[in-house]
Amino acid sequence: MSATGQPDNACQLGFKPVVPGFSYAEFNNVDDFAAHITDQTIAIMLEPIQGEGGVNPATQEFMTGIADLCRETRFAAIN
Repeated sequence: MSATGQPDNACQLGFKPVVPGFSYAEFNNVDDFAAHITDQTIAIMLEPIQGEGGVNPATQEFMTGIADLCRETRFAAIN
């Protein structure tokens, strides 16, 4: 519930307080994800298929780019 990109929406009701510290990058944009990485970042979390407002799958290039980004930083890519 804390990770939702829609803070204070109905899916968080009853689950407060939420864990702070999440930042959000543009879906299918590896450069934006890379720009959000700091020395305080502990993980990259994403939905390969987003379903609210339609079915929006991640592109293969995006998923490959995120895996490469994880390898370039200290994160382990999970396939």
